[in-house]
Amino acid sequence: MKKNNRSWFLFIILALGLGLIFGCKSEPSGSDFEINIRIKEDPARLNPLFHLGVTARLVHQYIFVPLADYHPDHYELTPILIDRIPEKQIDESANGQSFYDIRFKEDAVWEDGSHISGEDYLFTVKLIVHPDMGTGAYRGYFDFVDDIVVDTADLKAFRVYFSNDYMLGLESIITIPILPKYVYDPDGRLDDLSIKDLRNKKKVEEWTIKDAGNAEYVSALNGLKYGKDIISNCGPYKLTGWETDQNLVIEAKENYWGKNYPENPFLQQGPGVMNFYIIPDETTCISQLKEGNIDVASSISTQRFVELKNNPVFEKEFSFHSPALMRFYFLGINNRHPILSDPKVRRALAMLLDVDQIIKNMEDGLGQRLSVPIHPARSYYHKDLPLIHLDTEGASRLLHEAGWVDTDQNGILDKVIQGKKTELIIEGFTSQQELGRNIMLMLQENARNAGIRVDITTKDFSVIMRDHVRTRDYGITPLVINQDLNDDDPYQRWHSDNDDPSKGNTVSYRNPEADRLIMKIRSVPGRDQRHELYKRLQEVMFEDTPSIFLYAPVETIIISSHWKGGGTVKRPGYMANTFKPKI
Repeated sequence: MKKNNRSWFLFIILALGLGLIFGCKSEPSGSDFEINIRIKEDPARLNPLFHLGVTARLVHQYIFVPLADYHPDHYELTPILIDRIPEKQIDESANGQSFYDIRFKEDAVWEDGSHISGEDYLFTVKLIVHPDMGTGAYRGYFDFVDDIVVDTADLKAFRVYFSNDYMLGLESIITIPILPKYVYDPDGRLDDLSIKDLRNKKKVEEWTIKDAGNAEYVSALNGLKYGKDIISNCGPYKLTGWETDQNLVIEAKENYWGKNYPENPFLQQGPGVMNFYIIPDETTCISQLKEGNIDVASSISTQRFVELKNNPVFEKEFSFHSPALMRFYFLGINNRHPILSDPKVRRALAMLLDVDQIIKNMEDGLGQRLSVPIHPARSYYHKDLPLIHLDTEGASRLLHEAGWVDTDQNGILDKVIQGKKTELIIEGFTSQQELGRNIMLMLQENARNAGIRVDITTKDFSVIMRDHVRTRDYGITPLVINQDLNDDDPYQRWHSDNDDPSKGNTVSYRNPEADRLIMKIRSVPGRDQRHELYKRLQEVMFEDTPSIFLYAPVETIIISSHWKGGGTVKRPGYMANTFKPKI
């Protein structure tokens, strides 16, 4: 840790293009100190409304804050920008329509000192609902928001009306990041559009062609301008430096309004400066930890994590944390693919992976298996569903039942599909990440024994998502689902409504019974009733095998012993703004 001096941290490219050379550091004193954090890649954009990247969250959680969030210690919804968690009310004069009354804290202000208001909230929701904005990850959660009415006598107060009951209605409306209207819509381009207008395709088209500036505005919000060049919010830190693929710097705001709430973890200012250094290579990262140049590193491979933790010398210099994050890995299968549209083929592929061996060899045993897309820590996870184990003979039998045979004796099964002889060849994509690459290689080897050829192409993950997953131009690829602490809403990722390039059903899973159950889950207010529906949905999806569900890992976090800090189940696993130096 070094006081008031970031220039000491000089990046130079070594022979392998991965090493770094760092300057020396001194102990912090008072409130004037820095913390150095390793991140694995450049986050590209810092706007959580438009970009929900895992790496971006490691940075933007200190800049953008929502109305409320799940506390990192006790996991209960905790007010941040509001004084209390609102309660559901019924408007008898509006046919029993439900609503929530919400008010921002009196002293909550934006960076220019202006008060956070209901107008900012209304503007933010318009961005979410607008069909051309890159906010699709949130849009489904606002399907049942009917209207938002700002109190003209008190602009900090507003009311959110719902058209129907929604299981996560309250959580959805208070856990979103709010954007300052004066920064992100200074010309008031969305002022003339209501929430209802934005759900009307014709109205949106008219708005778009009415003024060429409107289309340019949408493009700007979806691009880098408001994700890298202009970043402004009400969190405890502000972005002060960003060198692409090298480092980002955020600094604690002076005269920050959140200092009035020292016990609120989301508003705390621990380090005066946070330096995020982009170090993709794990060996380089560990080297810099040992040199004392990096104070915090997460997502370390479990083998190295355990190895370092068991090293007496290293253990004295660092603390080790492994919270069980709400995250699980899976191999996404393109259900639109002519070959992979058959659930028997998908199940056969699932039977060609030894997931227990993956956890043992690649995670040092730190992982919990699952057979459906529900985290095993959830109370409604269907524990009675069997896990799928490696069974090459069983996979071969399934493929034979599906009509796949090796007619030309070339070692690859084939079948006539739509009048054309088709060989069982599947195109797989993987990034350079070691875990995903090794899993794909294991699948490739085991599939060969069952008469399946898996061709693997390596590309940057962002390219895989943009050029292949979003366009459904792929067969199979490693993916991860990161979740929050609220109950699952399967609609976003598994309902056929969201089988669209801009939405969350990236594997194109479609099943009418699953759709029906998902919609029912969304509308049932009682948790016990929902849990029964969750279990039935898991049974349906288990039979369909829309993807190969692998396991839930733990997060691996290493923190310098110079800092008082720890991990949390809440994503992304730690909150460096709560860390304090051991002076």
